[in-house]
Amino acid sequence: MNINNKTLSITRLNGQQLIKLLVYCLLAINYGFYIIGEWQVAKYTLTANAGLLDWAAAFKTSIDETAWFVLLIIFELETYALSDDAFTPARVRLMHMIRCVCYVFLAHTIYANGSAVIELANEQAMGEVSLCELADKNISYTRNENYQQITSDNCANLLVGAELYQLSDGKAVTDRAGLDLAQYMSWLDLFESLSWIGIMLAIELGVRLQNKGISSGKRLRALNVASLLFYTVLWVAIGHWIYLGHYVYAWDEFVWIAGFVAIEMNMADWRKDMKKQSATEAGHVVSSA
Repeated sequence: MNINNKTLSITRLNGQQLIKLLVYCLLAINYGFYIIGEWQVAKYTLTANAGLLDWAAAFKTSIDETAWFVLLIIFELETYALSDDAFTPARVRLMHMIRCVCYVFLAHTIYANGSAVIELANEQAMGEVSLCELADKNISYTRNENYQQITSDNCANLLVGAELYQLSDGKAVTDRAGLDLAQYMSWLDLFESLSWIGIMLAIELGVRLQNKGISSGKRLRALNVASLLFYTVLWVAIGHWIYLGHYVYAWDEFVWIAGFVAIEMNMADWRKDMKKQSATEAGHVVSSA
């Protein structure tokens, strides 16, 4: 589908590929950290009666990143690694099937984030219940995604407000300030996931246009503007994660942005090669005439 980038200089080619390799390695390392982190949180949030959807919601980020990894690989193959001759009908169908599976996982992430927004918006106070009444019952106190199991030794020292709210099917509790923060973060997660979907769709449509030989025009400019807006949302989210002290989230967001910017660079090089090829063909036509 793409034109081979052999017209690029070897120095530029190797430098760009080394940067992409570094970014992809960092993404793989972050992926492992997320799996470990969500497993640790799941111990506090999942009950013995948790179903498949509960487990999927608990590991929504790991599932989400798995789908994004696969899509990133496909975009890399389409926009750089493979030439036109490599895209046989069977391989194209296989790529479309893999894409569809990834989209199902990404749709689950949107569903999980939307459900979290609705669930947290409807939380009701537990009434007059003290934190020490919940001690030694395998219940945790949480705020800002930090969990601490409530025991008779620490219940009097945990700083909480007057009202308590149940989270995670009663496996965790928080105070009003903690609930407000959880609600805010749930909206941040939702806007992030929607922005990533927007970026993915913009790249998808851009690839389809360039496959048709379109290297410029209003449609590509509109896609570039849309991508810029979505990336802006993600940069704002990075600032919020840093402000909240979630530096790993901010770093992960940054590295994923770098990963998809690498794909955007592939597409830009692809467009340049298309224009060069068109200019060369036009020159041949003129010289032949």
